[in-house]
This record gives sequence, C-alpha cells and structure tokens, in this order.
Amino acid sequence: GLTNVLYVPHGIEKDVFKLQEHVSARRALSETLKTDLENHFLIVMNAANKSNPSRKGFYEGFSAFKVFSHDYPDALLYVHAEASGSYGGENLHRILRLIGLDQKKVLFPPQYPLVCGMLGTKFMVDLYTAADVFLSASHGEGFGIPTVEAQFCGCPVIVPRNSAQTELCLTGRLVDTSHYMPFENVVWRRPDISDMSTALMFAHKASYDNTDRANTRSKVLSYDADMVFQKYMKHALERASTTYVHT
Repeated sequence: GLTNVLYVPHGIEKDVFKLQEHVSARRALSETLKTDLENHFLIVMNAANKSNPSRKGFYEGFSAFKVFSHDYPDALLYVHAEASGSYGGENLHRILRLIGLDQKKVLFPPQYPLVCGMLGTKFMVDLYTAADVFLSASHGEGFGIPTVEAQFCGCPVIVPRNSAQTELCLTGRLVDTSHYMPFENVVWRRPDISDMSTALMFAHKASYDNTDRANTRSKVLSYDADMVFQKYMKHALERASTTYVHT
C-alpha cells in the first residue's frame, strides 16, 4: 500500500546462473570437496556466518536435517559458510556437537578459498546444479539472493514463511514459523524444525527430474537482471534524476 517509495529487486544474470547437466556438476563438486557425492541426496545451505546470534538459523537447519537424516541415511548437508565463527559468527562445529549430529554427514567448503573469495561463480552454479534441494533456515531476509540463484539453476527450495522469502519461494515449500524478539524492539520469525524436516522428506520423495528443474527456472525468470533493469531500475534512475540536484 505504500505509494511514495521505489521498489527495485536484485537481478540475477540468467546466462550465468543457468541450467546445467546434473551428473557433471555432481562430479565437479565431488572433486572440489574430495567427497563422493554419488548416490546421495544432497541438501545445500548458503548463508553468511557473520553474526552471533545469527539470524541465518543454523541451529534450526541442522536440527531439521538431523531428524530427516535419521530416516534417510543417504542424505548429506552441504553448508556454504565459514565454519568457525572467526568473523563474528557462530561456531558451527559446536552447534553440530550440541545437536548430536554426525559431522560426517555435513560438508563445508574448503575454508581458505572461501574466505579469500577464491570460490567463484562457476563453483556456485555447480553447487546449485548438483543439489537436490536448497534449504534456508533464515529468521528473516531483506531479499535472499541464494534462494533465487538456486532456482535459476533449477534447484527447488525450502524456505521459512517469513520476510521476503515468502515471495521468493516460487517452486518449493514454505515452512511454518513462530516469532520471537532477539533484541529489544526487533522481531524475527524462526522456522519450525519439525515442519522443516517434513519438507525435506517431501523433497526427497519428489526426485526432481530435468523437466521439473526447467519449470523451476522458468518461474523465477522475472528476476533476470535485464528484465529487472527495464521494469524497475530504469524507472528508479529516471525518477532519481528529476528528484535530486547535484552540485
């Protein structure tokens, strides 16, 4: 209902984040991670670990995966994040131990290349393509870029029913949430662990094929960078040029 604001979403380059062959992406990711991913159900989280407590919901995501993986031993969870909390985040290994989750079921990227920015866009495209499902456990997002990137690569998503994530879940499953106050006068919504584990179960049974992945991509093409520029950014720039006087 707001009329005095301009809305410009993030744009994703569709010629970069695109459909690729699932098997070859798995093979490339296996080589990078030095882990055989064949015959595994691969869940991917991509979340910056830079605050403590973190709104990214690592505890909830790990807890849901533990419940799910008890009945699906073929499952692996890949977490694209700095793991030790060295940059103001949470120590993810401690959270895994707290939950009692078998750390052999959880994969992290090579940490030095990650923090130095050496894992480029090709790695991320391979990651989303190799994944069977993308999982976000975030308590709130201003946008949620990885959620859209994953769908551009044909990967279905599981995200909490909160903030921008409700409108970005164009092909996947929304998870129930409950609100709480992490800081004075700030309210977030954390995902329900049981509902998130159930969503993982449905994703496992779905067994998305190439047609499903193509349909997933087609639903998010409205966030293509060129379309975003023409529909939103161009108007914002034109309006800004008539509103602000530069001296």
